[in-house]
Amino acid sequence: MMQMDTNRLRMIALVLAVLGILDGVYLEIDAITGIPVACPNTGVIDCGNVLNSKFADTFGIPNPILGVVFFSVEVILMYVFFNKELLFVYNAIGIAFVIYFLHVEWVVRSICIYCTVTHILVAALFIISLLYLSKK
Repeated sequence: MMQMDTNRLRMIALVLAVLGILDGVYLEIDAITGIPVACPNTGVIDCGNVLNSKFADTFGIPNPILGVVFFSVEVILMYVFFNKELLFVYNAIGIAFVIYFLHVEWVVRSICIYCTVTHILVAALFIISLLYLSKK
């Protein structure tokens, strides 16, 4: 029974990570081509305002690329180098980045729907890593 639960968690984590990769790729295509993402720009919901702000890069790397790398490493940690403690620490770092990016949205006074999707995916992966820690 526990093995089935672990397999199910891994499958859910894989789906979440793939969604995160797709989200990041979509946003990076926007950055490269200059074609605006499909997102309303009505009031507080304004992806363009967030994606084109001075905070669009972190450590000189476009944020969508950071997302693609984060979710790709998540898959590697989940399926190649599985270690539940390492996975937990990695996802805790992901939560720290989410807190930073939420602060960025507060500073630019706009919310990016795609960024919010990423935040939710990272939070869900963090919860999954907590569930792994609770398993013997």
